[in-house]
Amino acid sequence: MGKTTIIAIKALHHELTHADQTIVILSRTKPQAGLLIQRACNYAAQLGHKIKRVLGYEFSLKLPNGSNIFAVAHNTDTSVGPTVNILIVDEAALVKDQVYFALSGTTARSYGAIWLLSTPRRPAGFFYNMWSGGDPRWHKIFSPVSDCPDIDPAFLEMQQKLDPIRYGQDFLCQFLQPANRLFTEEMIDNMTKF
Repeated sequence: MGKTTIIAIKALHHELTHADQTIVILSRTKPQAGLLIQRACNYAAQLGHKIKRVLGYEFSLKLPNGSNIFAVAHNTDTSVGPTVNILIVDEAALVKDQVYFALSGTTARSYGAIWLLSTPRRPAGFFYNMWSGGDPRWHKIFSPVSDCPDIDPAFLEMQQKLDPIRYGQDFLCQFLQPANRLFTEEMIDNMTKF
């Protein structure tokens, strides 16, 4: 199973076992967040729940116990109020820092949780800072392609030859600069050492 499926199951379980809860999903695009919500809807239907939408939210799920899950737009104007219990940031490495910071405060008054899930990209931004930081409040799960033995080795070899940097990011979970950068992070670090 992939991270989207696991998080959809985890989010649905939380909503079914806690009444009057709100989970907000932020992703670079609403259709990306919609995939997670659609999986949660599919599992809810399998459990016998009638699928209802949250008023005003195309990508959403409203449950009989008053809990709901919905996706918000990727912009700093998005406002969902002070009652978010869980903020899920899907493909966090692609979400702009200012958008994350505009929404992350919505969990403060509810003492809510923030779940970040992503494939790594470049070594910059809030997701990289969280991942590389030492804050013990974050529970981190690292899962490279070696954890999934069902993937065709010939496919992996082809991907690695086509784009070694993207392969490192997508399959080895490495934060890497794109190949077209003039300076590497190591070069800048060496220039600033006195």
